[in-house]
Amino acid sequence: MQGLALLQRHGQSPRSFEDSMEAPDGLIQEAAALHKFAEAAYTGPLLDFGRNPFLFPCAWLYRQGLLAPWARNRWPILDGDNWWRGHAAAFLKHVNLTPEVLRRGRVNQAKCEAAYFIVVLHHLRSVVVAVRGTETPEDLITDGLCKECILSAEDLHGLMNSHVHPDVKLSVESSFPHYGHSGILGAAQDLFRQIDGNPGDYDAECKSSGFLSSLLGAGCECDGYDVRIVGHSLGGAIAALLGIKLYRRYRNLHVFAYGPLPCVDAVVADACSEFVTSCNYCTVTRYQN
Repeated sequence: MQGLALLQRHGQSPRSFEDSMEAPDGLIQEAAALHKFAEAAYTGPLLDFGRNPFLFPCAWLYRQGLLAPWARNRWPILDGDNWWRGHAAAFLKHVNLTPEVLRRGRVNQAKCEAAYFIVVLHHLRSVVVAVRGTETPEDLITDGLCKECILSAEDLHGLMNSHVHPDVKLSVESSFPHYGHSGILGAAQDLFRQIDGNPGDYDAECKSSGFLSSLLGAGCECDGYDVRIVGHSLGGAIAALLGIKLYRRYRNLHVFAYGPLPCVDAVVADACSEFVTSCNYCTVTRYQN
């Protein structure tokens, strides 16, 4: 109900399916290809339980690498991982990639903190940020903090810059205040600080001292690469709000949110439709402006 209330802010109702248009084939293919990263972010037993409720303990222990703890030094060190680095192992095994692609991540949490994984895919010239959905009691608290809150201009940074279409920018600026889901916004703000520094770190040319900038900055390892943020359910909603904050700096950014929770009002949802794609019921759609 809170999500519906957000969408109905400013006197607008959610658009019907008939008002949407099919996404381009390339976008659909990319959404399908990146879905495995959103799925892999569930490094706890939930993913394996959903696949096989009877054999999931064995499947999870294997995916975590606990059956071969002597191989722990192969896996990257993530914030909050267990001693055998099982969450790093579980993520990489699910996406079938080698350890060096996983550059950073977090699995320990408090409320309004999201688990995430950052992957560099040189063959695709992409940096992928995968945000996990609901899996722990802390995630449930984030889900439950659903009181609407006002989105600041800083939260909508990516929609208030010169490379956004003037009509989109005007629609956002002329209809303040805007509203969001307080728990999801808090998680997106924390994740922004984790991967791209504090908002105050931006200078006049929109440069940052954060981790993403160390990969994607001019002359850095991934200079010119695409940025893709993916997540399922709660993770998809956090990914969308994180993408709005990062879009000002990374213009080749796109968010793929798989079954996301409603997290912003209708004006903001429309404004970010050029770089946020919501995938629901195995159908990828984009709203017509």
